[in-house]
Amino acid sequence: MPPNKGAPNPDLRVEEGAKDRGHHGTSRISMKALKRFALEKLPDHSPLRTVLISEDDEISASEFVGAAKVWLALLRHARSG
Repeated sequence: MPPNKGAPNPDLRVEEGAKDRGHHGTSRISMKALKRFALEKLPDHSPLRTVLISEDDEISASEFVGAAKVWLALLRHARSG
């Protein structure tokens, strides 16, 4: 049976109020699916692959936004060259 396109991916989740981890109510984003994508789909020599797999398994929402700017710049650079 094909996967339900409307079903949330358990690896792409945001956890609200992770106070038990000492983050004082900040949202945390799982990087597992993005890291798996990098390992499976990006070439071994890709700088974007290297950067993505070096990220922590969970990062704050603000870290994600900042890092996404870098990831997009690396992607644009790879596509232009």
